[in-house]
Amino acid sequence: MQKLKHKELRNELKNGGITKVVPEGIHKISFIYELVQDAYPDLCDDDYHCEWQAPQPAWKHSVRNALGNLKGKGEVDKDGLEKGWWRITINSTIIPTANELMILDATAGSRSMWHKNHKYNPCVLFLDQRLEIKGVGKGVTMPRKNPDGAPIPQQPGWECAPDILGDFTHLEQFDDETFDHIVWDPPHVIKKSNGFITMKYGYLGDQWRETLANGFKELWRILKTKSTLQFKWADNDIPKNEIVKLFHDIAGNPIDYITGTQTKKSIGASIECRKCGDEIRGTWFLIYFKFPEDRN
Repeated sequence: MQKLKHKELRNELKNGGITKVVPEGIHKISFIYELVQDAYPDLCDDDYHCEWQAPQPAWKHSVRNALGNLKGKGEVDKDGLEKGWWRITINSTIIPTANELMILDATAGSRSMWHKNHKYNPCVLFLDQRLEIKGVGKGVTMPRKNPDGAPIPQQPGWECAPDILGDFTHLEQFDDETFDHIVWDPPHVIKKSNGFITMKYGYLGDQWRETLANGFKELWRILKTKSTLQFKWADNDIPKNEIVKLFHDIAGNPIDYITGTQTKKSIGASIECRKCGDEIRGTWFLIYFKFPEDRN
């Protein structure tokens, strides 16, 4: 009976079982084991050991075999990762077509803005220029090994693991009017520091006007008509009104957000902007709508 269960699991994994239960991203093999065991509890018998790698359960050997098969197909890899880590990239090379419902998070970070049930929603493409993985370390285009084990020591569980690496100012891989909704939460500070905020969210640099203007223009290009762009801004260094003015004429027509709100913590707060002395009031969520007349 145990041997039959093992064979059934092996066939299930061979026929796409791994891709059904393991999301894209970089995962430790122990986490992949947990996902497979949760999905196929009756087929993952810890008491049935692998004959050639005892005393390891045979089902774990089948999981590794399935990963090896996917590696041969180019759907997973281990390049630049420490032993025991796998990068799942099954769908990361798939670019959505105009007929697909698709959402883009252009600055995914740790996906902290997302409800827990949608952090791996297949209709969402998570993009970021960073790849900073728990247990592997910090990197820009590839992760580096980190002896400390966490990209941000103050938050050991934090990581940035996008579906696809990219810069929101250069999105040539996407056609015009591709996405039904775009989420954009760019860095809010100008100068780099060793503080927690820039470690977690990054910084804009002295060319912040060009960066944000080019980012808005590029995101507006790939946003479908009659669709929305959600923009989050914390005016730590730059007042919200200055950013709104920057976006106003960027797409060829006057573009203004249609709705906006402050976070509860910001309401009633009043501090002085370090840059210009104006009064600023914290974090804003603004919604832009692409009307037909706003098309380039």
